Amino acid sequence: MKLSNILLVIVIFLPGAVVAQMPELSTTGPTGSNTNPMVYKPVEYVLPPSPVFNFKRTWIPQKPETNSSAINEATDPLLVIQNTSYSDGAGNEIQSIGRFGASKSHHSISFSDPRGSVEKKQYSYLPYSVNQSSGTGFRTNPFQEQENFYSTLYPAEGNTAYSETEVVTNVNGSRIAHTYQPGLSMVGQKRGTSTETKIYDGLPTIYKLDYNNGAPDWSSQTYAAGELIVEKKYGTT
Repeated sequence: MKLSNILLVIVIFLPGAVVAQMPELSTTGPTGSNTNPMVYKPVEYVLPPSPVFNFKRTWIPQKPETNSSAINEATDPLLVIQNTSYSDGAGNEIQSIGRFGASKSHHSISFSDPRGSVEKKQYSYLPYSVNQSSGTGFRTNPFQEQENFYSTLYPAEGNTAYSETEVVTNVNGSRIAHTYQPGLSMVGQKRGTSTETKIYDGLPTIYKLDYNNGAPDWSSQTYAAGELIVEKKYGTT
């Protein structure tokens, strides 16, 4: 008889370890106030009496289906995923509405504002959900709907369900992009990451890597000022 070595692994779950993975339910929101309020709140869309939209609607069946007529707006979203994407005249997507739920009245809405921003600030908004039985039509007030949605869910966050990117250009030609993620403790208090892009000025010294007979050779040659584009990332607190 041939015997084989058997490795037996026993995993023990300790009560304390399990408790450590639980969320801290006693915390209702971050401390402090919103010290970085949005300087530019988009206005809602004003539509003509008979608006014409640019949109693309897709259906994705979740099981094989041979009858194409059975795939329409009345189809159960659990069986066929439906998404409607609206775009402006320049081809920029401004809304994406996905239908979900067995009642066919729940919609997940993603949107953006391609009409521009002010003071070099750009905003990106978290998606939200609405219970709407009128179908996947264009939403004329998504900004206010989204604010109401998150204010109800997270009242302590102070209407910060968006991210912000602020671009600063210095006289020396460098460009710094400050990015703040959604949340009171992030965009609400200007905590995030910064990316600085500039033309290499010669400092610090950067050596050129060469190969000599297949082996790396750090020669004495260095990059001169203006030969490289330098990108530096750091945290902003």
